Amino acid sequence: MFAFRWFLAKEDHTEEIEEIVADEPRLPLHILAHDAALSVDNGMLEIDSEDECRRVRLDEISLVALHGGSRITVPCLNMLVQNSVPLILHSRNGYYRGQLLDLSASHGAVRRAQYAAAADERMVLALSKGLIEGKLLNTARVAKRRLGARSRIARALIKASRSARKCRTLSSLRGVEGAAAAAWYGAWPEFLSDSDEIFVFSGRNRRPAQDATNALLSYLYAVVAGTASAASASAGFDPNVGFFHAERPGRPALALDLVEPLRPAVVDTAVIAAIRNREFSDASFVTQSDGSVRLSDEGRRRALDILERRLSTTFRYDGTEMTWRAAISHHAVLMAKALREGSTSLPLLLPR
Repeated sequence: MFAFRWFLAKEDHTEEIEEIVADEPRLPLHILAHDAALSVDNGMLEIDSEDECRRVRLDEISLVALHGGSRITVPCLNMLVQNSVPLILHSRNGYYRGQLLDLSASHGAVRRAQYAAAADERMVLALSKGLIEGKLLNTARVAKRRLGARSRIARALIKASRSARKCRTLSSLRGVEGAAAAAWYGAWPEFLSDSDEIFVFSGRNRRPAQDATNALLSYLYAVVAGTASAASASAGFDPNVGFFHAERPGRPALALDLVEPLRPAVVDTAVIAAIRNREFSDASFVTQSDGSVRLSDEGRRRALDILERRLSTTFRYDGTEMTWRAAISHHAVLMAKALREGSTSLPLLLPR
C-alpha cells in the first residue's frame, strides 16, 4: 500500500467528459498511510513510510492533507506556513479535524465583515438564499444531463430554486433545501440502475453510512469540506462561522456554506460517473459488525483519485475557464469581496 497519493490530472473514463482536464501547476498531496512521517530536508518535503520514501518540491503542492495518524515535524510545519501551503487534518474516515493557518496576511477586514453579517438576520437569510439557489441550479444541471431537461427531478429542482429565492425565513429555506435534497437522492436509483449490486441505494443516510453509495458520498463530502476550509481561511474567513449551516463545535460551517453550491457538480457528478464506470469493487468497502459500511484503505485511495480527477477538470464561467478546484477558492474570494462591500448578493458559480 502506498504511503501517500500524488494525484495527477488525467481522465481514464469518458462518460462524464464535458469538461477538459487541466494541467495544473500545483496539486494536493493526500497522506493516507498511518505510518507516514513528514519532515523537511534541504527545503524539500520528505515523506517516509514502511512502503516507500518520496521527496516533493513545495512549488508542486497546493495543500497537504493528513488522513488519520500520520506524523509531521515542527520544522516541516514551519516550512509549510512560510510557503503558504495549507495543512489539513482529517480523520481516517475523511472528517475535517482542523488546519494549520498562515497568519502572515491581513484578514481583519474580512473577519469583521463576516462576524457582522453572521449577527445580522437579514444578511444571513440573503446570503443563505444565494448559496442554496446556486446549489439547486447546479443540481438541476446534473439532473438535466442525466435524465433530460423535462425529467421530473430536473423540473422539481428548478421549481425549488425559485421557491428558495422567495423564502422569508431561514427555517423555510432549510425546509425547501431539505425537500429538494430528498427528491434529488430519490432519483439516484435511476442514475445507478445499471451499476453493480453493491450500489443499491434507497436514500441518503450519514453517520454511520448504511450502504456503499452513502459511505462514498459521506467520505468525499467530508474531504471537500476540508479543501473548502483551507480556501476559506486563505480568503480571510473564520471557517467555523457560517450563514446557512449552523455553528457547532468541530464543524467548519463557513466552509460547508462555501462548497454547498459546488457539491453537486463536484462530488455527486464524480460519484455517479465512477459507480457507472465500475471503478469500485467489493474490496473498496468494509461492512462493520453493526451493518454499517465504510471505505477500505483501497477504497479511500480510489475515492480520492476520482475526486481529484474531477477537481482538475475545467468549466467555463464568466467568459473564462477554471478548474473546479479553482472554483472553490474563487467562490471564497467572491464571498469575501461581497461581505467587505456590504452586499447581500453572491455571484452564482454556474457553468456556462
